[in-house]
This record gives sequence, structure tokens and C-alpha cells, in this order.
Amino acid sequence: MASRIEKSEGIVLRFYDYGDTSRIVVLMTRRFGKLKVMAKGAKGKRSPFAGRLELFQVLNFQFYHYPDRDLHTLKETEVIQMFPSFHEKLIAFAAANYLSELVQHAVHGEDSQGTLYRPLIDALGAVGGDGDWELAVRWFETKLLQELGAMPRLKNCAICSKELTEAPRLSPSHAGLVCSTCVPGDVRSLPISSNATGVIYFLSQVPIHKIETIKLTQLQRIELKKVLRNFLDFSLERRVKSSEFLDKLLATSENALTV
Repeated sequence: MASRIEKSEGIVLRFYDYGDTSRIVVLMTRRFGKLKVMAKGAKGKRSPFAGRLELFQVLNFQFYHYPDRDLHTLKETEVIQMFPSFHEKLIAFAAANYLSELVQHAVHGEDSQGTLYRPLIDALGAVGGDGDWELAVRWFETKLLQELGAMPRLKNCAICSKELTEAPRLSPSHAGLVCSTCVPGDVRSLPISSNATGVIYFLSQVPIHKIETIKLTQLQRIELKKVLRNFLDFSLERRVKSSEFLDKLLATSENALTV
């Protein structure tokens, strides 16, 4: 089938070399969801793509779209947003890389909705800014769980639907809180505090600029990360590899603060 020229905005999630001169680029786009394009001649010093296909750049771009293929051909690009701090702060780059990997595993093929595009830009902006980057990551995790249809039910037991009157546990396999009657049959359930339940619900409902109103202790941050990571691991059926490096950097920075 013949190609047609399409336009979109997109974020560079990943790229890799193809042959001696070209590059394949994976983008999260506003119009097409996750998109893979060939940038012919991109490795050449005089290429029109030089400096315009770097990680986490936000682009306006045109490409030749082939409806019967999953690899398209890039025509031209324009950088409309960059995040300079990713080159200056290793932990910000590691957090951005983690968000990118989450999207790559969660979005399969092209999707005309592109519903994660705006939340991803918002999260990258917060991670690269001066605010609470860790809470921005948690915010995006709740948006991703919503997109996957895996956001936990937090008001009633996910198994029997009864009102929760005692300290519940959180079940990834049943996508929500589980009451004390039902919990013995769920070996993967996790303890969860009422504070963590409230924060998860709040993050899932608000725009990103509202997260600065949340104040958490270190123990509360650890609990929140553990709960959301367990849900994501279960929903994606894998552990996101870049999370390990991010956790090591976070642990190092926390230890430095206590010296």
C-alpha cells in the first residue's frame, strides 16, 4: 500500500543504529501512540537530523506512513522542547529513562489515542525541574495504571465488594484492596496504610502541578513506591530493568544526606 505524509508531535524514547548511516527511532506521539521510524542518513555529519533525534527531545515531525508496516520513514523534524537537566543530573536522566521504559513496555504498536503523550511530557518536565521528581514518577505510574485498566480499586473489597472496615491488604492479582475475610486466599497481597491508599487515589485524580501539596516521610515514600511497583510489575508481566539503576542512585543520594 502506498505511503502518505503524516504530521505529529512526539517524544524520543529510544534510538539505535541501522547500518552505517541510518538510525531507527522510537517515539511516543500525540496522534499515533508509540511509533517507530527510520531516519535515513541520520548518522552523517551534514544530516538534517543531526542534533534533532536525541533522547527525550520533543519534536514536531513529518514522516511517510505505511499503513501495512510497523516501521515508517522520517521526513523532517523540528525540536520544540528539550530538558537540559537530563544532561546535568544523572538521577534526573535515570528517572526519565525509567519513564521511557515504562511506556515502551506498556504501549504495543500504534494507537490513535496517544493518551499517555501529555502525561509523559508533564512527568518529564517535573523530573527535569526543581520540584519533587520522585513524586512526579509516582504520579505518572498512576496514570499508566489507569491507561492499562489496572488502577487498584480502593473503596471496597476487590473480591467480595464489601465495605472495608478493618486494615485491608492490596492485591495486584485482584486489582485492589482485599478485606480480612478474603485475604487468606491471596498470597500476593501486600499490607498498605490508609495514608498510602489516600495518596495513590489523590495522584490518580489530579494534574501534576498539584503533587507539590503532598508532604511524605521517607517511610511513606518507600511504601508508595513498593505498592505501585508491585502493581506495575504484575500488569506489565515484568520488572522494568531501569528501575534498579534508579533505585541505586536514590539510595546513594539518601545515604549522602545522612552522613
